Amino acid sequence: MVFDIRTLMAVGGLVAAMSAIFVFFAWTHARDGQKLLWWAAGDALYALGTVLLTIGTMPGRGVLILVGATIYAAGPALFWVSARLFGGQRIPFALLGIALVAPVFGAVPPLGSQPGIGMAYNLAIVAILMLATAFAFWRGLCNGYKACRSMIFLCLLQGAIFVAGSVEAASGTIASTPLAPATSLFGLVHYTSILFLLGTAVFVVALAREQSEAYQRKLAETDALTGVATRGAFMHDAQSALDASRRSELPLSMILFDLDRFKSINDRFGHAMGDSVLREFGETVKLALRQADRVGRIGGEEFAVFLPETGLGEAFLIADRIRLAFEECCASVDSQPVHATVSAGVATARPDSTLDSLLATADQGLYVAKDAGRNRVGRARPSPGASALEQVA
Repeated sequence: MVFDIRTLMAVGGLVAAMSAIFVFFAWTHARDGQKLLWWAAGDALYALGTVLLTIGTMPGRGVLILVGATIYAAGPALFWVSARLFGGQRIPFALLGIALVAPVFGAVPPLGSQPGIGMAYNLAIVAILMLATAFAFWRGLCNGYKACRSMIFLCLLQGAIFVAGSVEAASGTIASTPLAPATSLFGLVHYTSILFLLGTAVFVVALAREQSEAYQRKLAETDALTGVATRGAFMHDAQSALDASRRSELPLSMILFDLDRFKSINDRFGHAMGDSVLREFGETVKLALRQADRVGRIGGEEFAVFLPETGLGEAFLIADRIRLAFEECCASVDSQPVHATVSAGVATARPDSTLDSLLATADQGLYVAKDAGRNRVGRARPSPGASALEQVA
């Protein structure tokens, strides 16, 4: 079956317009930044450019081909901006301005006076922007988002078709008209564009939803005051780490921290100061830990840290480094002589340890530290009932 090229172009324009409306309405419901709005605007330019190109193929309206080609080539610049926003990158307004203005040069002399070269130039711009969009998604987002891979594939496919079209236009294989013959490689653009517009409309909304859900999960798993894991999130991850430790037969250590005389800090300096001290401790711990380590707030002023592949001696040293760093940074907070300190208990999992028993053993070490005067790191001996204290203060 042979389709009329103008009909395919009209269908492409309609699909682009519907995609723009679909993505725009998804944005009105989510209102999750401007990512979807930029993509919808790109679809809208695609639609407008395609409509003008289609009308421009009619007798006496050739000037619309130049206008339509310019608008059409500018659309992918907005896709590129959207992809950067999805990856948490800033909008490079200078580069965006260049990308939006660049297609104009393909419609005016000297490039515009050489139709094949002008067409190759504009097709190359679209190809570059499509490939840049794919790269922006790959660079910023391919860390677990399923829809991201689909977006990259569609952008690469569309970019490859426009690379082929640019080469064919420059070599004179195709005429300088938007009615790319179906027999040419670039003729596939009439089909791939419909696939691209439909596919990206679905997957960009899915990607926004995935990202929003991940953000909400992170909020639910993060203590709002200190920025560390909540008790529930920490216990879940700690259990997973303990299970992995058993399978690999590698050590896992646990540290329990409790801020010394925290109620006194609240009574003397106020709850705002107490909050500042808790935030300082959260930051101190995060700076001291490795990527695989995890810290959580398990009580008001109580924190826990698990350390995969870490024996008791190394865990003790890490706990003491945190203790010393916290004592130094909280000697004065907001110009107030707070002199906040912290005590810690350390334990290492045995083959038969459960998460509760590991925490209980670390808690024994914490009580040893507090009984010995606080601002110390304590540890329980492997044998039940016996404990020893190492004081480094």
